[in-house]
Amino acid sequence: MATILSLPVELLIQIFSDCCISSSDLVNCRQSCKHFNEVADHCSINYTFRVDAVSRTTWKLIKQILKYPEIGKRFKTIRVTWHRRIPRKVRTWALQWKWSEDDRKRLLDILGDDGASYNISEAVWAGLNSESLLPVLLLHTPNLQSFDMGDAKLDVMGPYVSPGEAERVYNYCTVDNPAERIPMGSQNPTYPGPWAFSFPEEMHRLMSHYSFLYLHMRLSSTWLPGLSNITHFSHGCYRTGGYFDRWPASHLTLMMLLPRLQVAQFYGATILPPDGEPPLKLTLDPKVSGQKSTVKHLELLNCCLQKADYKAIAEITGSLRSFKCILEDEDDPWEDYAYETDVHDFFRLHNPNTLKNENISITRATGDDSDPKDLEKDLDYGEDDVFWYRSDDTKPCYPSEGSDGSDECDEAVGSVASSRIGDGNDSDLFASDG
Repeated sequence: MATILSLPVELLIQIFSDCCISSSDLVNCRQSCKHFNEVADHCSINYTFRVDAVSRTTWKLIKQILKYPEIGKRFKTIRVTWHRRIPRKVRTWALQWKWSEDDRKRLLDILGDDGASYNISEAVWAGLNSESLLPVLLLHTPNLQSFDMGDAKLDVMGPYVSPGEAERVYNYCTVDNPAERIPMGSQNPTYPGPWAFSFPEEMHRLMSHYSFLYLHMRLSSTWLPGLSNITHFSHGCYRTGGYFDRWPASHLTLMMLLPRLQVAQFYGATILPPDGEPPLKLTLDPKVSGQKSTVKHLELLNCCLQKADYKAIAEITGSLRSFKCILEDEDDPWEDYAYETDVHDFFRLHNPNTLKNENISITRATGDDSDPKDLEKDLDYGEDDVFWYRSDDTKPCYPSEGSDGSDECDEAVGSVASSRIGDGNDSDLFASDG
């Protein structure tokens, strides 16, 4: 009787490389028998990139790729999930990653030392914000076809982080590196305080509202080979209800001009400015001016854009076959307000031969509408951890017996918790490579 082991190796590689087979599934295949372990060495990888997960799998991945760069050529899809540190949840506080000197030299050779690259290098070396590793990974994945940024949590921790909370979490995460710790109670005047090296340089200039990602600093397929062949791209944003918990729309047009992109979905982009600043403009870099997007299927969901911005996006399209747009609901329409008919006419005008009216969907969100994507708003992280504190305190406080933690703290302690989060026991996807 024929078994799966009797199938040709080429067919097994095709099965194991299917997009339904996750990286953890591939690990299980490796562990089942020697034959499958050898087959898995030739399979494409569908990887879930877990930003700031306590298991620190992304840091381990990059360490492996620095040692075996050929692994990157097997990446077919990347899906990003976000596990940022939550101040009141110690179990979400991923510990600092420490690089060896050899790894640091390899990273410097790969990233270079110009302005934007050096800013990325600083964050990678700091070992606290694993989103900074995305550009490093994309430098090694020239065959990547699909890249899903998920509902990005742009801030390195949150929501609503006070200076005291920033110090507390920082000291916990750097507990094995005393030289980097800061005195408790020093009360840095502003957040991010000690986290400054884990924020993109652009974000420092617009700290009043906007957050940026390190990926936004290097949206170039010539610099990031991993963006050169992707056909599917998605970028969302985790919303907590404010106008400014979004990503800057000035990056949207560069994403649309990736050379082989066919399907694109964008959620939560905005041109709204920080206080006292002019609106962001969707102007194109002169190096890409005049280029046309290859996107055939486009979705713009709940983006804060003006009429001129929709026109600018439409002007770089020319081969759209379907277009979906959910306009933001505005109680008090602002200057250059975009109406449904305006957006329809812009995209129909610039895609006359490919985009039919029946393939255009333009609606307006209302205050009662649920978000078009699952934004993890109801994700249950469980009860708050064992201590309570006031947001302006720098030390956690344990409530006295019978207290609900809402009164004045009875005891302030200098350490955040008696035990630390471990690395977990995740299997290594590349166990056979080293």
